[in-house]
Amino acid sequence: NFTLCEVSEILQLFIGSASGNEMMAMFMLAQSSLEDRKQIAKDISEAVLFSEAAKDARLDTQPDIAFQIKWQAIQILAQAYFNRISQSWDLSRSAAEKYFNEHRADFVQSEAVKAAHILTKTESDAIMAILSAKGEGGFEEAVAQYSIDEATLRSGGDLGWVEKGMMVPEVDEAIMNGYTGQIAGPVQSQYGWHVIKIVERRPARQLTFDEAANSVMEALQIGYIEKEIVSLGAKYPVTINDEALKTLGGVPASEAPQPQTK
Repeated sequence: NFTLCEVSEILQLFIGSASGNEMMAMFMLAQSSLEDRKQIAKDISEAVLFSEAAKDARLDTQPDIAFQIKWQAIQILAQAYFNRISQSWDLSRSAAEKYFNEHRADFVQSEAVKAAHILTKTESDAIMAILSAKGEGGFEEAVAQYSIDEATLRSGGDLGWVEKGMMVPEVDEAIMNGYTGQIAGPVQSQYGWHVIKIVERRPARQLTFDEAANSVMEALQIGYIEKEIVSLGAKYPVTINDEALKTLGGVPASEAPQPQTK
């Protein structure tokens, strides 16, 4: 005979079912009848019985099951440790402002160009699209008639605000070097032929603290995490086998992805 589950553990399961919200768990508990609670206890006892039977059958030693148990334990402990150390982090506004002032260069709005494009299969189609875009129908009509880019077709070819390096090199160069109002092209890329409209240009500028507040807070937290990782890495050395990763599971690693157009 053994105790299947302590009362405190049943309460903990209630809290877990409420996504960790203790107040919600207590509300749910208050709404439950004695029969509801008996059913919950019955469900828990049956789960424990199956678990004990699995141990007796040594299922916990099977590689796939052992891995799941090990990995769940790792995740639970890692989250518990993270929750513990994060309580000591200074995430006050004054700490965030101090970080911002020490790393102002990291919080700059990059130069960007608001652009739109038409993608065609052939150069001749791209030339026809340029002629159409400069005619009475305008760029959007040319998009509807000639573009094969499903992602931007319904938005008049809109690419949004494009920063340097976001697009494939050929398109990136045409966008970043264009002037407002220009219809540039045809430009060939691996995707086909592009006709590009430069809608608006936005110069680079320093963000204010309030504008960058969310990014600052994220960077501040990342800084704490990285510092902790360095400290833990010195205490618990971990080696990553890059050679094994190259052919993981007998499957060669792919090449690094190239920049894509939207």
